[in-house]
Amino acid sequence: VKPSKRYTITTWPSINLEDSNYNGSHVTILYVHGWSQTGNDSRLDDLKDAILHNMDANVILVDWGTTAHIPYPQAVSNTRIVSAQILRLWKHLTKKKGADKLKLNRDDATFVEVIHTNGRPTLPLLGLGIYQRLGDVDFYFNGGWDQPGCTNDENLHLRVFCPHVRSLLYYVEALKNPDCKFWGIKRSQSRTILSILSGGWLSRYLVSLRKCKIDTCIPVGLDSIKYPARGAFDVATSNSVPYC
Repeated sequence: VKPSKRYTITTWPSINLEDSNYNGSHVTILYVHGWSQTGNDSRLDDLKDAILHNMDANVILVDWGTTAHIPYPQAVSNTRIVSAQILRLWKHLTKKKGADKLKLNRDDATFVEVIHTNGRPTLPLLGLGIYQRLGDVDFYFNGGWDQPGCTNDENLHLRVFCPHVRSLLYYVEALKNPDCKFWGIKRSQSRTILSILSGGWLSRYLVSLRKCKIDTCIPVGLDSIKYPARGAFDVATSNSVPYC
């Protein structure tokens, strides 16, 4: 598969893959962009290229941009329609029912990996993510509340959106840059409490004080499933690209 080549698949009124190079023997990866984005975002091409550089796969970028740019509460409501269309496509590809739920959890797949970068409360702190654990492995980057390099932006929209989109940027760097390895270090209950009380600020500094072991550390990326550690993990980054 050439990283620069895209094919368009529609899900309504019928699903047609005949004009694409979809290969049923390959792993299929779906990425759904967030609020205020579209499927044509150049960062999604970066993700697609990084995945295809590491493995043979079908990468499907779900574009719901026409309904993702309206006021946030309505965009959230629209995700139910989007998820129904994704489920319809997934049934067509796999002939399986899939997880018909409103929220991701660790029972939805063999392995569920979650990245938290913007889990602060929506009110009054304008967070757009979720702080609670959802998967087999939950990575809390810099505490999972806010991200370094985002908090000083004077533009309100960028300040709100910046930590949210960092989850995508971190994952792309983890895949495409062999010299940039993000390691998650397992959280203890005391460190989780400290992170919450400090709004995530302390986590960034506490991570570097601990040593990795096979049962307490896990890398971010496609190899995460190969490691035995499960649970909640803290990951520290720098302020700018490549973030490691």
